[in-house]
Amino acid sequence: MHLGIDLFVPPGSAIHAPLAGVVHLLANNTAPQDYGPLVVLRHETGEGVPFWTLYGHLSDDTLAGLRVGQRVEAGQRIARVGASPVNGDWPPHLHFQVILDLLDQGADFPGVAYASQRGVWTSLSPDPVRLLGIPADRFPAPDPSSR
Repeated sequence: MHLGIDLFVPPGSAIHAPLAGVVHLLANNTAPQDYGPLVVLRHETGEGVPFWTLYGHLSDDTLAGLRVGQRVEAGQRIARVGASPVNGDWPPHLHFQVILDLLDQGADFPGVAYASQRGVWTSLSPDPVRLLGIPADRFPAPDPSSR
């Protein structure tokens, strides 16, 4: 099962931070079918509880344009979608994921999990669609057999 959302867009498409935050992690996961260039931002709720957003399958120049500890504002361009093979050898897309606890996984935080572990992983990575403001009618009804 997928833990985030994949948004298929042309390579070079700009990625903007949906929320203000701080650059927590920059990495280039170069293994085949991995994230490729990756950015993780740290955010806080109004009560000061931390959470993170992960952006994977980015362009190489994304990493050079940011630094760990850098403050970003909501709406600020933080990345560009990478082309294959730089992006982990995938068709160009953004993998976006909300994470409530990084579990000390850093750049190796999973973007997919076994369906049998759905409850555990969805408690750590809630559905990001609402945060992105994508209307529910843009998605087909879930297949009951896949639950």
